[in-house]
Amino acid sequence: SGEQLGQRLTRLVNKNQILSPIHRAINDGHSEQALQLCDQVIQQAPTLRYSCLRLKSELLELEQRYDQAMALYRQVVEEQDLLWAVLGIGRVYYLQDDVQRALEHFQAMQQHFPQQVSVYDWIAKCQHTLGQLDHAESSLQQAVSISPKSVGRQAILGEVAEQLQHHELAHKAFASAIEGQHSCMLNPQNYQHYYDNTRELAVGLDTSEQKSLLAQTEAISKKMERKYQDNPAALAGNYAALASLFSTVGNSEQSANFISRLGKTLDKPDCHIEPQDFAYIEDQLDVLNQKADNLNKLQQLAPQMDRVRQRIQQDQENDQSARSINSEGLALAKQQQPLQALEKFRQALSLIHISEPTRPTT
Repeated sequence: SGEQLGQRLTRLVNKNQILSPIHRAINDGHSEQALQLCDQVIQQAPTLRYSCLRLKSELLELEQRYDQAMALYRQVVEEQDLLWAVLGIGRVYYLQDDVQRALEHFQAMQQHFPQQVSVYDWIAKCQHTLGQLDHAESSLQQAVSISPKSVGRQAILGEVAEQLQHHELAHKAFASAIEGQHSCMLNPQNYQHYYDNTRELAVGLDTSEQKSLLAQTEAISKKMERKYQDNPAALAGNYAALASLFSTVGNSEQSANFISRLGKTLDKPDCHIEPQDFAYIEDQLDVLNQKADNLNKLQQLAPQMDRVRQRIQQDQENDQSARSINSEGLALAKQQQPLQALEKFRQALSLIHISEPTRPTT
């Protein structure tokens, strides 16, 4: 009811007011101060003890002080079987590279918290790390059956299924992921995976089924273009994926259309492609290169690809030089030569195209 909602909001506001100094210290990077504040608040406001212990243990975990974090998680669990603390124990096992023990811990948790999808996520993560991909896939399927609208979880399921060459499941998972149009977890690579698995599925379908699948794919590609209209690099990767998809199913006209759009996108001055994304585009062009009717279009695309390749190489060289100059700046700073150090830092910033912070006016 409205009255109950008001009471809950009031409690939350009061709680956050008391905890705000701790959060402020954490955000400012003052870890020791935050830990001390946790202890102070526990003394001053005993009802917030577990909230403070959670902040304290998770901060210790973040600071890689795993033994202290583990001790605190265990202390809480001995007092009360709180989900966050039980999860924390398993996470610390994992972070200490005791993955098998972490897996056994999370599997035991599953019996007590059967509807907590975070437990299934961690089981799958442990299984994936241990190379148990089939088991990881099964765990993720259980998780999405409980929480089907999680974009991130569907994408992880899709990636695992794709590794296992379970293309139908991967396709379904990525289709579910990209339905979350407004999720911050959605990224252009989700679309690329969707197209890749569409390609694998389409070659085995009859004409009618294939036509329906490709129509659905084109509708999704239009949504993708609208979403990433200001991101040429994202569009480039997806045009490459679509070009190889339509070439594989024998639609040379649509394939040529996407190759042409890829070329125009690569020509845009704000199309800055990261090395891993460019490698993906090259892989798609290798698929296209297997068909003779694509050769002419690919030859026309060669100048744009060469320009991007050269830009990436130049960026990598600049990054290496910037690191070296930055190290020189750090050495000068230690030698109490701040002006010379500042000049080195400015040189490093200019190489990686990052502006110097604006000085505040007084």
